Amino acid sequence: MVKLLNAFCRDESGASLVEYGLLLALISLIAAGAAVILGTQLSIIFSKAGTYMTNAAAGVPTSP
Repeated sequence: MVKLLNAFCRDESGASLVEYGLLLALISLIAAGAAVILGTQLSIIFSKAGTYMTNAAAGVPTSP
């Protein structure tokens, strides 16, 4: 029984899979955070562009 436990503790064949899983989770979190930040910034940019176009169509002078 002790030999079996020692062999189990020394077996690292599944360690690589766990490491790849953790790395994939970290990359996913970074990508999701970037999408949230960029999405907010793009929303602001398109909102301003829409306001400029609406004002231009109405003949209201605007400054960028």
